[in-house]
Amino acid sequence: MSRCWNPSCGRPIGAEVYGESDPRCPHCGTAAVLIARYRLEAVKAKTGQGRVLMAWDGSRLDAPCVLYELKTDKPELASRVRKEALRLRTLGEHGQLPTFLDYFALGAHQYLVCDRVPGHTLAQEVGSDHKWHEQKIWQLLRSLLPVLQFMAERETCHGAIAPAYLWRCDADGRLMLIDYCAVDWLAEATSAELSGFLAPEVLRQGVRTTRSDLFGLGMTCVYLLGGIPPGRLFAKYGFGWLNRWQQCVKVPLSQSLVDVLGRLLQVDPDRRYGAPAVLLQNIDKLSQAQVMLEVVSADEEDPDIAAFLQDLRVARGETPLPTKAQPLPKAGGTSNKARLETGEETVVQKAKADAKPNVENSERSPAEVVSDPSELLARYAAGGRDFEDANLEGANLQDVHLISANLNGANLRNANLAGANLAHAKLLGADLRGANLAKANLIGTSAIGAKLDGANLAGANATLGNFSGAQLTRIVGDRADFSGTEMYCANFVGARLDGALFRRADLTDVDFTGASLKDVRFQEAKTQGTQFPLGFEVP
Repeated sequence: MSRCWNPSCGRPIGAEVYGESDPRCPHCGTAAVLIARYRLEAVKAKTGQGRVLMAWDGSRLDAPCVLYELKTDKPELASRVRKEALRLRTLGEHGQLPTFLDYFALGAHQYLVCDRVPGHTLAQEVGSDHKWHEQKIWQLLRSLLPVLQFMAERETCHGAIAPAYLWRCDADGRLMLIDYCAVDWLAEATSAELSGFLAPEVLRQGVRTTRSDLFGLGMTCVYLLGGIPPGRLFAKYGFGWLNRWQQCVKVPLSQSLVDVLGRLLQVDPDRRYGAPAVLLQNIDKLSQAQVMLEVVSADEEDPDIAAFLQDLRVARGETPLPTKAQPLPKAGGTSNKARLETGEETVVQKAKADAKPNVENSERSPAEVVSDPSELLARYAAGGRDFEDANLEGANLQDVHLISANLNGANLRNANLAGANLAHAKLLGADLRGANLAKANLIGTSAIGAKLDGANLAGANATLGNFSGAQLTRIVGDRADFSGTEMYCANFVGARLDGALFRRADLTDVDFTGASLKDVRFQEAKTQGTQFPLGFEVP
């Protein structure tokens, strides 16, 4: 059954209509055949920038195909799609990439057309078989590394390797990379499916490279081995949980595979394999390793590890173990000391935080207020999380891990927090004026009433945070991600926010007067009472 192309209609069209000289939708009058060639079967996905459409190609005996309908009402977007079409035409054919068939423009939309092969995604396949064994992982690597190398040699990449974009062909079982021609446009529609699979540089800077594809490949392998959606762990721990990825695996692994996956999952792209061919040329030797490691166990007496394992049980749908009474933090615990020496963050231990006395309203002596960065990191590594009213003005805290730290009222003026992991931290009323938070992880961070005037948030990820009433005047927030963030009454006067993302953010009564908002995206954001720069129109 065909359907109407009109998004406002979309109703079924009977076969008898197509026998007419000018077939049109009987419900709304829209042409039933696009450019006298394509009939619509179904809408696969929909975003603010377009649709992914399953269709039949009349010029190829109604062969199935996929149309990427992209809204290009701005000249720069139209130019971008034309460049993408040219790239696809020069890419050449590969048995694991859908064939690029056509490109055309119609009104305010442009279309990319690719072949469609019967099959299903790896995400659908995993639904019935959560846990793979090692040899299936080696087979997956052997299958996908050649096509990734093919793309790398042509100076291109997929950009979002994840089970939702890996297609198993019904005819011969081979794996293909799908939707590679429209990853940027599809990210909004598939954000849930991509959660946890995208490399840090993709989330922070929007930079997609072959090495970010290799990260996605490694994350896919870990997911297949354990069945835990990485987005659940990423939402709470950021990329810190990668230090314990082996805890997510429920099958024995050889040391060779542990080493390979560990390198694929490096947060720093320069520490991953330089190219798929580097791993591919040694894969036969590596996969022959006979010594199998036991499933990695953990010392559940360590409260941080115990909390992490409880999260894994919940993510797997298992019943959490009864919570044990937690002892006081050890001053020199071996595991915490080792993590401090290696720079690895400790995982947030919720039970410990819940059991801690409430000192928010009590007065603190000067000795209790942290004023030295080394003391801060040492106390954090030993399990401490309460650093309220800390005086760290001008401190160098670049790339530190302070997940869920309590920094309410802290003085962090002009501090260097570039690349820091402050996911779920508390910064209520904190002074961050002039601070460098470039590429920082601020996911779920609460900064209600904080002072961030003149701070640098370029490339920061502040999704699902709360910046209500915060002062963000004159900040640099280029390409920052504020998706889902509460910003009620926040002050962005004079800020530079070019390329920032405010998808589904609450911007009620926010003041953007005098701000630079070039290419800012406000999809589904609440903008009631929001003050925008003179002449600015919300896209």
